Amino acid sequence: MRQTATHKQTPKSSLSTRTNKRHGNAFLNSVTDKIMPYLIAIIVIHQMWLGRWRAYYKWMFLYIILTGLMAFFVLRRLWKETMVENKNWAIVVASVITFIWVVLLLGTVIGQLWIENDPPLFMEISFISLGTLYFMAISMVLCDIGDKMVSTCIKKGKTPSKTHRRTKNIIIAVLTLTLTIISLIGNSPSVVDVEINIPHLPVAADGFTIVQISDLHIGAVVGLSYLESIIDTIIQLKPDILVMTGNIFDYRYSYYYEPQADVFKKLTQPTNKPPNGIFFVPGSSEHFGGGTRTWLGLLESYEIIDLRNGYVPIAKNNETLFYMAGTDDWHSRYFYESRSVSDVTLLKPHLNVQFPNILLSNSPSYFYDAKSIGIDLQLSGRTMGGQVFPMHFLVYFFYPYFSGLYEEGKSAIYVSQGTGFWGPPMRLLSKSEITRVTLRAREKMTKNNKDDL
Repeated sequence: MRQTATHKQTPKSSLSTRTNKRHGNAFLNSVTDKIMPYLIAIIVIHQMWLGRWRAYYKWMFLYIILTGLMAFFVLRRLWKETMVENKNWAIVVASVITFIWVVLLLGTVIGQLWIENDPPLFMEISFISLGTLYFMAISMVLCDIGDKMVSTCIKKGKTPSKTHRRTKNIIIAVLTLTLTIISLIGNSPSVVDVEINIPHLPVAADGFTIVQISDLHIGAVVGLSYLESIIDTIIQLKPDILVMTGNIFDYRYSYYYEPQADVFKKLTQPTNKPPNGIFFVPGSSEHFGGGTRTWLGLLESYEIIDLRNGYVPIAKNNETLFYMAGTDDWHSRYFYESRSVSDVTLLKPHLNVQFPNILLSNSPSYFYDAKSIGIDLQLSGRTMGGQVFPMHFLVYFFYPYFSGLYEEGKSAIYVSQGTGFWGPPMRLLSKSEITRVTLRAREKMTKNNKDDL
């Protein structure tokens, strides 16, 4: 028996929708096939030249690649959604995302050459655009995961309707806007008080205060007004010592930031200066671009002591209380201008074990060696507390000493969440902080406990 095939007529609107979607996917697949090999080749070439390029240019190169990939992910995702609905809307969306990426790149490059007292508005907009793009990518991933779970459990593989797609896009837009607004609100640094018990700390040092600022990143989005508020807060706290644990200045040229750096002069006035001095160790940012010597010279002119690989006694009324040491950032090994040894274990022969020893280091990773050689307390930064969720997971993977106080045996480390911002002036599930560390003598605490009994 012969069978005759029956053909169902496809609705015109459905055929048009499928055609637009097919063309959209074909276009993006074509772009992906053409761009990705070049990106891979560029990254390989970058790795080959890693030891020969200036760190600043290497960082800018990676910045362009990473932001470009993030923008491409968002663009492709939105293109697939909007191409189904309307080709003209897809072109508009693609133009907007491309514009945002170009703006944030121009803001990063041009903004560094156009800084007086505060970073220009154009640069702030560019970094906020970067943060918004980041939150949009995160929102898309979260919505896709949620949609996949719902589809698996309820819809059982049914093709999403037009209403479903629109609802999903609205959720992405609302979530992106909400996260952006929340991350921009209330980012002024707060004072975080921490009491740390140190073995064999002299009773005379009980209550000794150390104020720590870290990871300010002056120059990108942190300008004069922000820095002035921090300096005023430090003066009000009246610490015995002020320490700056790296990444205070960003980028290449110190003379662009001298108006901001001049604010530190307020701390050198007799009524404002901490009685036991101001100490500084660099982070990676001070080394990028080869301007470390200029930075250090500028800070030393403000009576701020460079404690790289240094070891000094801290005394009160001619009585030694403890010793303070500092280490350079491991990035220094790649810079001819500022190359120095950043091996903590080299401090061991110089340690006076009769007194407590406190180490300043931008990277908390040095704590593994520091506790093995007898460092009692390490003050660090670097991690920014993850700054914007969910970067916390990635930062924690590289720095298990992530944020706050950790005590291991007789040693302790405090990791600041940073006083400024890195990149976008945004924070989500983290907080900018000025840390006030109060040292406590265990002997005195034990005596007070016996008196209570």
